[in-house]
Amino acid sequence: MIESRVRQGYVPAFLLGLLFSLPIALPVMFSWMCPLLAVPVCLVFFVSELKKGAWQLFLGIAGAAVIAFSLQRVELLLFELTLCPLGIVLAWGAKKGESVFSSGGKGLFALFFSLLFFWLLFAAVTESNPYKDLLLSLDKGFEEALTMYTKGNAELPFDDQYELQEYISSIRANLPKLVPAMWLSSLTLTVWLNLIVANRLIGRLQGTVCPWQNFSQWRLPEQFVWLPIVAAFLALLTKGQAHSIGLALLAIALLCYGFQGLAVSLAFFEKWRLPALARGVLIVFLLVQGFGLLVFLALGLSDVWINWRNRNLPRIDA
Repeated sequence: MIESRVRQGYVPAFLLGLLFSLPIALPVMFSWMCPLLAVPVCLVFFVSELKKGAWQLFLGIAGAAVIAFSLQRVELLLFELTLCPLGIVLAWGAKKGESVFSSGGKGLFALFFSLLFFWLLFAAVTESNPYKDLLLSLDKGFEEALTMYTKGNAELPFDDQYELQEYISSIRANLPKLVPAMWLSSLTLTVWLNLIVANRLIGRLQGTVCPWQNFSQWRLPEQFVWLPIVAAFLALLTKGQAHSIGLALLAIALLCYGFQGLAVSLAFFEKWRLPALARGVLIVFLLVQGFGLLVFLALGLSDVWINWRNRNLPRIDA
């Protein structure tokens, strides 16, 4: 019975073990893969039944665990495991035909609590406080950057040095409020990236439409617009814990509407029939420019009322 299960899950388990092992064995080269490990988990659970997918995942993790223990990098493996619940939730949503917003929201909760459990376990084992350690590390980094740009740069005018010192000092003073917002934003970005990649790969596996449509058609529910409104109210008009919560919620809301603005941009490019290379160059150009992020955000927010993708826009043939 066990031998039959091993044969059935050999190839998916081998691929899972390989993908989980690469960041552990060669972190310098493959650490970028860690945030995307929910994708292979999602694919395995999408094409397999729950029990078979769980068995394949177990075999893959067991193989990666051997490498992690031999290289004494168990904490990296445990961190990778926090992506597994996200992958399972996304596979479940794709099978059930849930909306991308519903699947992404559930995935965000799954990733949040799995990471929270990991950090609590890490804190208990190491008898440390990861949150305070992170704050101290960031504060030290800003202090070193300030020293480098002021004392190490004699050509920098005194007024500019003073403004830079005031700016960095303000950031250091508000780090306890900013770090939760940054952390939740990074989780939202991670879920979005895994949704994008899993959606494309599942569509190719099925040979049909993607389970959550093409990204250019993704749209947040109209009721979601209340989140940035309430978050802005908390961030601007409250203090203490409510202020920190408002900043975190505002960061998530603006990031989501930025994603929607990017989707609107891609819909424009498709309607104008721009070549794939031209689309990529334009997207990268806008992302590296400060005003580009504002363009995506403006498109995403205005899409709530204007509904850009259903308007009769002129067609441009490249």
